[in-house]
Amino acid sequence: METITGEEFKKKLESLESNSFENYIVICSSILQLDFSEIIWKVYLENIIFSGQSIIFKYDNPKYQNQEISFKNCTFHNKIIFQKCKLYSVRFENTMIKSDFKILNSEIKDLSMASLYADNLEFSIKETKFEQFLMFDCNFTSSLIDIYSITTETLFGIYNCTLYQVKIYYSVFSQNFDYSNNQTLENGKETFFNCRFTNASFSSTTFSNMVSISNSVFEDKTSFATIENREAKFTISNSTINHECYFDRADIKNLHITNTKFNKDVSFQGAKFDTIRLKKLIFTDIVFFDEVEIRKVFECDRNTLRTIKQQLQKAENKIDYNRFRSYELTAYYNELNWN
Repeated sequence: METITGEEFKKKLESLESNSFENYIVICSSILQLDFSEIIWKVYLENIIFSGQSIIFKYDNPKYQNQEISFKNCTFHNKIIFQKCKLYSVRFENTMIKSDFKILNSEIKDLSMASLYADNLEFSIKETKFEQFLMFDCNFTSSLIDIYSITTETLFGIYNCTLYQVKIYYSVFSQNFDYSNNQTLENGKETFFNCRFTNASFSSTTFSNMVSISNSVFEDKTSFATIENREAKFTISNSTINHECYFDRADIKNLHITNTKFNKDVSFQGAKFDTIRLKKLIFTDIVFFDEVEIRKVFECDRNTLRTIKQQLQKAENKIDYNRFRSYELTAYYNELNWN
C-alpha cells in the first residue's frame, strides 16, 4: 500500500483521471476538506486507511449530478463529517470506523451501510433528509447512535445489528421503519422520542436494559412481536398508535404503558412478562390477552389486572377472564391484609 498525505489524496480525487482509488494509506496532517463539486460524479474507494485530522465532505454548487461515493474495506482512524452535502448515494461496506462520524444538514437519496464496525464513538446524523436509509449487519460496540430531526421518504432500516446506545428523536419516517432482529449489548439504552413512525417493526429485537418510547405517533401496523427485554423496563408513554399493534410472543421483564391511545386492535397473545403496568390508556377496539403469562402477577397493581380482565371479557375469552378475575380478587385481599 502506498502512503500519501491528505492533500495528495485530494489532488488525486480532483484530477478526474479516474473514479476508482484503492490500496492507499492516507495521513491527514491537517483538517482535510473535500468538496464534491470538484470531484468526478462517481467515486469508488477501496482498501484505504485514513488517519490523522478530520475529513470534511462538502458539496456546494455541484458540477456533477447524481453524485455517488462508495467506501469498501476502508478504515477511518479520524473523524468523518458530511456537512451540507446533496448526494445521490453514499455506501459503506466492510468498513471500520474508529472515530466520530457525523452527517449534518444534508440531503442524501440513498445511504447504505453493510457490515460496518464502529467502536467507542459517536455516530451522529442530524437535520438530514433521506429517501432511503439502510444499516444492516453492523456492529456498534460501545458506540452511541444519535439521530436527530431526520426524514425518510421510503425506508429507514436498522436490522441485524449489534447495538449499544441508540437515540432517535424529532424524526419522521414516512413509509417504513424497520428496527428488527437487532441485539443490544448489556448496559445499553434505547430512546425514541417525539417521532412519527409508519409501518414500524421492532420484531425479534433483543433490547437493552432500558427502553423508552414516548411522545410519538405510529401510523399503519406496528409490531413488537417476539421482542425480548429480560433485564429492565420497557416503557411506552404519551403516544398514539393509530393502527393494529402486536406484542405477540414478546418476552419483557417489566412493561409499562402509560398515557397512550390505541385506535385499533392490540394483541398481547402469548406474551410473557415479569410484571406489566397499564395506566391511563384508551383502547378503542379489541385487545387480545390470550395465553398471556405474568411471572410475578402479584407484583402488578390491581388496576392493571382489572384492565386485562375487562379486555378478556370483551374478547369473550372466558378461561383467561376467570384467571385474571381470580388474580384481581387476590390482589384486593392482599391490599386489605386478608391473606
